[in-house]
Amino acid sequence: MAELEPIRSVEEAVATVSRPLGLTAWVEVTQAMVDQFADVTGDRQWIQVDPLRAAAGPFGACIAHGLPTLSLAGGGFFHDLIPRRRAESTTAPTGSGTRHRSGSARA
Repeated sequence: MAELEPIRSVEEAVATVSRPLGLTAWVEVTQAMVDQFADVTGDRQWIQVDPLRAAAGPFGACIAHGLPTLSLAGGGFFHDLIPRRRAESTTAPTGSGTRHRSGSARA
């Protein structure tokens, strides 16, 4: 698969539906990264953070699954795919030292 071609407009994004987009650079996922993610999110499932127990589990070692994997895709993949200025990277940043609350609204 080819390297990622940046998407520069909504029209270009729509044109990519159901089409392979390309590959990002490799990222080595270390146990330290998985542990840090678990610490930040509070998601400390044994299969992610307990190497001895995970060794006897279905994959034979700790794994990164769910949100850690999604975060890898969201980080590198989208930064490579959609070029933008740093100030435009998010509309509602959560600052360090602040409180965050998530929710949803019904239509």
